[in-house]
Amino acid sequence: MNANDRALLDPVTRCPFCAVSYDGERLRTLKKDGRKEVLHATCLQCFRAMFYTIERFEQNISCVGIFTDCDAQDALRFMSRKRISPDDVLSVHLALEKMTK
Repeated sequence: MNANDRALLDPVTRCPFCAVSYDGERLRTLKKDGRKEVLHATCLQCFRAMFYTIERFEQNISCVGIFTDCDAQDALRFMSRKRISPDDVLSVHLALEKMTK
């Protein structure tokens, strides 16, 4: 990540809980796909972890942060797994429904 990107992404360069700056080792890019990026950060002060999804547009940047208990390696492992489909959710719901009857 270059200096211009860091300036644009200032909200994700600090822990939202204790405001300590993330060092370069604790703010990792997990996935980059065109204008979309997924980052993981762990605070050295309070040890809380965050996922950030960032999407760049012509006039603005969209950023969503999510508190997590996953470390960066867990995140990479989960990101490489098959996505859960609506049919998967329905199958679990039907199985649980049968168990309660």
